[in-house]
Amino acid sequence: LYLEILPRSFTPGNTIALQVGEGKLGDLWMIAVTELDGVPTFIPVLRGTMRISGGWETTVDTTGLPPGGTMGVTAYAIVNGKLRVSAVEHLDY
Repeated sequence: LYLEILPRSFTPGNTIALQVGEGKLGDLWMIAVTELDGVPTFIPVLRGTMRISGGWETTVDTTGLPPGGTMGVTAYAIVNGKLRVSAVEHLDY
C-alpha cells in the first residue's frame, strides 16, 4: 500500500493532491493524520473504496490550516482480508 501527497511542503490555502494505491476494486481504505508537530495522534480524515484502477486520488484545499507545522499522514486499507499500512508521509506547512 502506498500514499503519495504532493507537494510535501505548502502554504495553508493551497491545494494538495493525495493518492492511495496498490489495492483492488472495492477494497476499503482510510487516510488519517497520525502525527502533529511530532506528537502521535490519530485523526481519520478521508475514507472510501478503491476504484477500478486499484487506487484512489483527490485534491484537498488546506484553507484554515494554521501555518508553521508538520503533519504525518498514513493510509490504511483492507486488501485480501488483511490490514495494510502505508509509510508515513510528512508534510510541512
